[in-house]
Amino acid sequence: MNEKLQQLFSERGPIKTIGVIGMGYVGIPAAALFADAPAFDQVYGFQRDSQSSGYKITMLNAGGRVPP
Repeated sequence: MNEKLQQLFSERGPIKTIGVIGMGYVGIPAAALFADAPAFDQVYGFQRDSQSSGYKITMLNAGGRVPP
């Protein structure tokens, strides 16, 4: 790790918020594992809204179940 990055970590402390891009077969389980880890306070998942994947946003916002 270079000196500038090391200095940043020393000044700001550990990373407590993380974002996962893509809520697919890899992103959803990765976000769930990060959310379960005590090292992180916030986990954000990012998914584009499209006809083929937009339903995931609704389902994830509903807590993993399809809303009525």
